[in-house]
Amino acid sequence: MLHTAIYPAAQAEPDPDVEQAIADFRSVAREIRDCSDRIVRLPSGSAERVALEQRVFAATSLLDLRAERIGGAWTGQALLEVTQAAIDHDARRVPSPRVGSARERLDRVQQAVTRKAAATRRLAEAEAEFTAASAAVAVAELAAAYIAGRSARS
Repeated sequence: MLHTAIYPAAQAEPDPDVEQAIADFRSVAREIRDCSDRIVRLPSGSAERVALEQRVFAATSLLDLRAERIGGAWTGQALLEVTQAAIDHDARRVPSPRVGSARERLDRVQQAVTRKAAATRRLAEAEAEFTAASAAVAVAELAAAYIAGRSARS
């Protein structure tokens, strides 16, 4: 399996577009956290869980769009993580936690849910491309057979 870096290379100065995205997406990151927290408590396949997963999918789509606009190596996942880190930083009373917290474990669940949402989106895109490519093959074969039949009559 190929491993790609989640974060782009460190920069000397903060990127104003990324800083603005962090400010803009705090509520989105909180919604993803809330949904993920609720998803953990629901049985797999339940209607409420599916609805929450769809909300996470929609929220991660917004992050992916902003990351694409920012460019570089930024991804929606990276924006989500730096936004969550900013939220966590603001909420802390100590410089850094000493032990793993329940929030950290739930963040891992949330990251897995957003990863699944991204994979679902890529799968849908691949299925659409496969359908289009199959149709193109069928049209090309039909045209080739027609031309071959026509030239055989001449």
